[in-house]
Amino acid sequence: MFYAEDRRKWNALFRRIGAQGDSEMIFAMLKRKYKEPHRAYHTAAHIRHCLVEFRQVRDMPRNPNAVELALWFHDAVYAPFRKDNEHRSARFAEEVLFQIGGVSDDIIARVTTLIMATQHNVPLSPHDPDAIMMADIDLSPLGVHPQLFDENSQRIRREFKMGDNKKSLEKQAWFLVKLLRKKQNIYGTDYFYEKYEKQARRNIERLAVRAGVM
Repeated sequence: MFYAEDRRKWNALFRRIGAQGDSEMIFAMLKRKYKEPHRAYHTAAHIRHCLVEFRQVRDMPRNPNAVELALWFHDAVYAPFRKDNEHRSARFAEEVLFQIGGVSDDIIARVTTLIMATQHNVPLSPHDPDAIMMADIDLSPLGVHPQLFDENSQRIRREFKMGDNKKSLEKQAWFLVKLLRKKQNIYGTDYFYEKYEKQARRNIERLAVRAGVM
């Protein structure tokens, strides 16, 4: 769930980007989105985690307001088994930000691009450090304490209505192992590489061993 502090920070962001609409209405809409009953991992808790990570590096992005805004919206549209969640979230953000008025076209365009960076299935341009940071923040839960990683893994399986049997673990482990094989490093920024790379690899390898795929 979101808290009063989150509302204050959302309202402050709303003012910084020059938005003219009702910030409380948009905040309430996002709250409803992230409370949908089919969600277990992609909830307000994940957004709050991402925002906490972002605030530790807020002085690094070229366009911090766009990154913060994209984090709020990046999982707004989510349905398990669909492969276009990021695209639909980006379109949703674009529509909302356009309709409320006052938000520049440049910020709206950046927000949609940054949300698409959380697909994690195509290499990101080294000339777009904000997109790389966005992807790193979204993947930061891979590098958390093992117990929290296991809890998050279980929540994801719950979203996909998967049990804790070996077959379910295999599917999840293979997805993460492919991520390791696809990328030389999980994290593209020095900050998140130093903070989370080793633990993320340990967590994924431990899950893979448990599932019998390594």
